[in-house]
Amino acid sequence: MDNQINSKTHLLNISQLVLAIIILFWLNSGIFSYVLPFVPNFLKAIIVLLWFLLALSVKGFLQKFVLKSRMLVLFIAICLIATTIYSNEILQMWLQNLLYLLIIYAIWLFYSKDDQNKRKRIILVALSIDMVWVGINTAIQLQLNPLLARHLSTSLTTKQQIFGNIEYYAVGGYGFVYGLIILMLLLLFRVISSKKRKVLDLVMFFAAVGIILESQFTIAILFAGAFAAILLSRVFIKTRNYLFFVVTLVCLIALWLFSQNIIKIVSESSFIHQEVSIRINEMLNAMAYNSADEGDLGSRLGFYAISMNSFFSNVLYGTFGSGGIGGHSTMFDLLGLFGLLSLLFISFIYATTKEMWLSLSGNRRVVMKVLLVYYFCFAILNNAIFGTIFICLFIFAPFTLSLMEQVAKGEKIQ
Repeated sequence: MDNQINSKTHLLNISQLVLAIIILFWLNSGIFSYVLPFVPNFLKAIIVLLWFLLALSVKGFLQKFVLKSRMLVLFIAICLIATTIYSNEILQMWLQNLLYLLIIYAIWLFYSKDDQNKRKRIILVALSIDMVWVGINTAIQLQLNPLLARHLSTSLTTKQQIFGNIEYYAVGGYGFVYGLIILMLLLLFRVISSKKRKVLDLVMFFAAVGIILESQFTIAILFAGAFAAILLSRVFIKTRNYLFFVVTLVCLIALWLFSQNIIKIVSESSFIHQEVSIRINEMLNAMAYNSADEGDLGSRLGFYAISMNSFFSNVLYGTFGSGGIGGHSTMFDLLGLFGLLSLLFISFIYATTKEMWLSLSGNRRVVMKVLLVYYFCFAILNNAIFGTIFICLFIFAPFTLSLMEQVAKGEKIQ
């Protein structure tokens, strides 16, 4: 009798794990994108519902999930109310991606316990295969069309004008590249801290760097370099936080003083594409003449100003989803759309990543903090609500660091 119960429980656990991987594949838009056009929305909803029902059968999960996701759930409820008043694409996009975040968070929460480490590894292996497939396919397609990643990240109307009826499957666009920076930083940390698989991690690291460079997203390239330097300095400089802050501040001041010459040398390098070089030169002109009214940088600052004007027109709840945002910064757009109510979303991101880093120790905790800072900086300068980015921040990062933590303690993965 006990064997039958154990077999049934084991089967349910495996079924739930398979459902979780299917959900993550779908939200990651990788291999699953080949079959996505043939999967109706109701079937995707059923898969998610089945996973939640299996998760809720575990004692204590419902209470834990409701308690820890309450800020995000409340913000989603606010977005739902706004959609009943204003029906527009911006709100629909926000609502969809917030629901994706809630699903990804639930999966992390369920498998975050130490007794789920074997399942964490299975999920990481599955997602790694998905990301590698997308990475290889993206690298191939970028050789055929260097601007493909940028074009795939434009609006639906623009994509139709550029590509017509041509569809690209398992090709990384905007969300993939910025999520790849998180994976690049994790690989860099593994290279400098792990004793095993250094060669494989190093190959994967340079492959990620190559794709980021080829994608021609200027901010992504600058962020990849900046946060790699921050991670290395934070790991190797064994100081107290306040001293590290002083050292970092001095380095930033020095970098600013000499940055124009450094950036100019980099922008003229042969491995930097012309599209990226143009935007870097715009930044140099802004730094040299205190003017950023022209080019892509000037347009971006104008978009930020639109969102902030909406925020200052009504600090409490912004435009409440009716529009009036630039659409080029998650943080500024949030403030413009929902005012101080958007602090619910920001607080949820911070509280969740804080819980993740508190479960870690040593440099693994440092890495998680660096990734949080990366996400917030990225969200200030660009759109940062995509399934792939959330998967990298809430699944890849904590699961990888958690398994590394257990190995560092000399414990066997259960």
